[in-house]
Amino acid sequence: MTLARTGTPMLGRFSVRLTLLLVVAAAVLLSVEAVSLLTDWLWFGEVGYRGVFLRILTAKAALGLLLGSAFFAAVYGNLYLASRSPATDVLIELEDHLGLPSRFVVEPFLRRFLLPGVLLLSVLAGLQATQHWDTFLRFRYRTTFGISDPLFGKDVGFYVFTLPFLDTLYGWAMAVLAATALLTLLTYLLFRGIQLTSRGPRVSTWARGHLLLLGAALLTVKAAGFQLDLYDLLFSPRGVVFGASYADINAVRPALQLLTLLSLACAGLCVVHLTRPGFRWLATGLIALVAAAVVGEGIYPALLQRLRVVPNEIAVETPYINHSIRFTRLAYGLDKIREVEFPAEESLAWADLERNRLTIDNIRLWDHRPLLATYGQLQEIRTYYKFVDVDNDRYVIDGRYQQTMLSPRELSYDHLPNPNWINEHFAFTHGYGIVMGPVSRISREGLPEFYIQDIP
Repeated sequence: MTLARTGTPMLGRFSVRLTLLLVVAAAVLLSVEAVSLLTDWLWFGEVGYRGVFLRILTAKAALGLLLGSAFFAAVYGNLYLASRSPATDVLIELEDHLGLPSRFVVEPFLRRFLLPGVLLLSVLAGLQATQHWDTFLRFRYRTTFGISDPLFGKDVGFYVFTLPFLDTLYGWAMAVLAATALLTLLTYLLFRGIQLTSRGPRVSTWARGHLLLLGAALLTVKAAGFQLDLYDLLFSPRGVVFGASYADINAVRPALQLLTLLSLACAGLCVVHLTRPGFRWLATGLIALVAAAVVGEGIYPALLQRLRVVPNEIAVETPYINHSIRFTRLAYGLDKIREVEFPAEESLAWADLERNRLTIDNIRLWDHRPLLATYGQLQEIRTYYKFVDVDNDRYVIDGRYQQTMLSPRELSYDHLPNPNWINEHFAFTHGYGIVMGPVSRISREGLPEFYIQDIP
């Protein structure tokens, strides 16, 4: 009795300290986030796009609240049910070979920290969900392209706006259900709903039914994932061109359809076993599901690719190559190109050159690659200055429109003479000046001419 009375205050003090720690951690995180939000608010306001910022913020808040609440409902609801499972017989509990703490030790601790612990995890899950705001907004304001893919007949807008969001939801749902199932299983182990005895595993009726329903939910969501994988075949890198190939359509596609049916069948078997003793039917179904996944998504497509496609790849892959070419043209608007005959005049006289003197004087003779190396040798001036690339631009110089080649003199931190914090943040902060010259003139030494050179 003395131990029981002294243990409770100790648990209470630990609870208070943990709560204070969580409050401080939450305050720090909120402060950091508040600074970031204020900065974004001011910046978007300055450039006149505060409405965009509010739209993004609203999408993040909606996703965080919805998915965070769903996470809390799934995890807390299942753990609460597991922790309220009927107590096992004391004699049966003594047979447990796992050596876990007694239910009477675990139960007060779990009931005290279950709610705040799941709330914290839900907040973290909600914050993680906010990262998908762009996917959500693309789905929310989705539109159609008026073009359907040749394999599934879906509008292209489905693959651009809807499918990424559905893939995100599927991944999130699988992660939440898997975490819920594992935590529920652990809870039943601690509460002796599942025990390992000398006569084999012992599972209570309550735990059995609960875990079977969770398994049915997992398998149903997995079936939906196999359906999404069908549409993701259009992004397959397996073939000679990016997109669905012969092996994808003739091997992976039927395999995914079979896996969908098997997953739904296994989910149904979970429900059947609620009233039927044993797990033989369910085990057989799961073995068939795993075998079909290994063969249908791995072995059979590889064999088909090796034995059917590789020996006659051009003939076999031609329809899918044509699909790739057609939709590439559609994507870049190349299907709207019109061929127009242009009667070019092939005769050229000196008078023609004189009339087009401005064009002739701006014909580029320099290649940017050797010119970049030449700029580096002649005009870097200091070891810590480097030329990164050469650009083309046009200026009016002495009343004439002139095409030029130019390069800014950039600062290279890797080549500072004394790299330390002061030099990197105060003394050497930026490059200095540019070099610029005409594109069409070369000096007698074979070097470029300069309009701008050296460090002023």
